[in-house]
Amino acid sequence: MLRRFSGSEHKLFLKFLQSPYFNTNANVVELYRYLHKYAPDYTHVNVHRERVFAHLFGNEAFKDIKIRQFATLLADLIEQFWATEQWRKQPLQVQLHLASAFLQHGLDTHLNDTLAHIEQSDNMAMGNSAAYYHRQLQANELLHQSIENQQQRDQEPNLQKVSDYLDAYYLVNKLKYACKALSFQRFKNEPYNLHLLAEVSAHLQQNDYSQHPAIQIYYHALRTFDADLALSEQHFEALKTQLFAHQQAFNIAEKQEMFTMVHNYCTRQLNLNNRRYLSVLFEVYVFEIEHHIISPDGDVPAGLYRNIVTVAQYQQQYEWLERFIAQFRHSVDEDTYLLNLARVWFEQGKFEQVVGLLKDKSYDEALTMPAFKSLQLRTYYELYQTDEGDDDIDYGEYLDNGLVNFIALLKRRRKEWTTHYAYYFNFAKYLQQLTKWTYQPKIYTKQLAQLAQTVEQTTEVAEKSWLLAKIVGLK
Repeated sequence: MLRRFSGSEHKLFLKFLQSPYFNTNANVVELYRYLHKYAPDYTHVNVHRERVFAHLFGNEAFKDIKIRQFATLLADLIEQFWATEQWRKQPLQVQLHLASAFLQHGLDTHLNDTLAHIEQSDNMAMGNSAAYYHRQLQANELLHQSIENQQQRDQEPNLQKVSDYLDAYYLVNKLKYACKALSFQRFKNEPYNLHLLAEVSAHLQQNDYSQHPAIQIYYHALRTFDADLALSEQHFEALKTQLFAHQQAFNIAEKQEMFTMVHNYCTRQLNLNNRRYLSVLFEVYVFEIEHHIISPDGDVPAGLYRNIVTVAQYQQQYEWLERFIAQFRHSVDEDTYLLNLARVWFEQGKFEQVVGLLKDKSYDEALTMPAFKSLQLRTYYELYQTDEGDDDIDYGEYLDNGLVNFIALLKRRRKEWTTHYAYYFNFAKYLQQLTKWTYQPKIYTKQLAQLAQTVEQTTEVAEKSWLLAKIVGLK
């Protein structure tokens, strides 16, 4: 548990331990002080139980049960500390507990003031929609209990609001997790039993929830899974419209989850060869970056980063893309940054710049190596085919040697690169064949036609479109 502490947590935890409200055992404080000297890994020989015991109890005979008891006390206090810190980080939840205390002590005026503060603050704060409805449900339950305690039969006990927020809390969670389940089913055929989903969907079609953006967003997201493609597209447009209009109402984590549903729908459409969704997805990415939903201030998942680069390339948005890569320079690891910058320059025909960028490249992540190598080989081929670039460099020789070395590398790492191996091995093999016939395509017409057919029919080929374009260009 101590290995998981941040630097600031260590300082706060010491204050926590020294507070007599939480702890009155001086030995536990001393145990923590002693252990903290060996942070952050706590592997020093002095952390062994016998030495810790000797530090705490001097010449007293070692008792394993005693040191275990103190370790348990310290672990319990760490748990209390973490729970307290989580509580402190949720000021509105703290206010709910305070309101509950006012109710328990019969302080109705203080209770009402606190509930009003919660409602005002919750409406102003960007938050999680499910957490918002849960807080409002809890607040209105407290108000209901307060009215009932007054035993005034003619006063409506706030039951409508309790019911409304209970419905909203259920609906937003039901829809959110149904969307997640249906999305996961497309990845792996998991047999979920999503009870009441049909009834929920029918209810939402018959009732007005326009004042609840989260429910609208998750409902339209759910309907994008409709088997009727035209209907799913209508709901996708409504989802995008609602999300663009109301994204400011949610915290960053929920926004990102909501936009992931948009990404996934566009990907499903692209897999159906509906190419117009490239421009739609690019529009969505631009919106997210402009509104700091995808932000350079934090880590960006490598997969999302690559998808943004790929979509922008297909849209030929090269100036925008170079700005994006520069802006997000420190949001991804070095390999991801270099590989994607090289890909952009390659698409722009800046082949010598690609060579310079990848020259003497060392690989921090072994699985990115095939991607770097294949890009480097394609760059050599472009320069070799066009006779461009530095006259002192024989790119044909670079290409030949690079292909031989790459194929040998792939064979050596075959077990490690189980998924990548076939794709990159076929790429290298076909490029090697193509290179032999590049300068005499008229003599090798039949061979090129056969190679094109082979590449077309082979599923496991990296950079397949580029290879076919180069072969067809020679024919």
